[in-house]
Amino acid sequence: MQTVLAKIVADKAIWVEARKQQQPLASFQNEIQPSTRHFYDALQGARTAFILE
Repeated sequence: MQTVLAKIVADKAIWVEARKQQQPLASFQNEIQPSTRHFYDALQGARTAFILE
């Protein structure tokens, strides 16, 4: 029997391959822009929130 983590990893690998077929990197690569948001600045704010998986 697979561990929960092993199943999550296997399922994600299948999902990633499907997404590569649906939306190849070349179809949006020229639209990628650098982020204007700064991670460390966000952590210094009054209301820091975390999303943990």
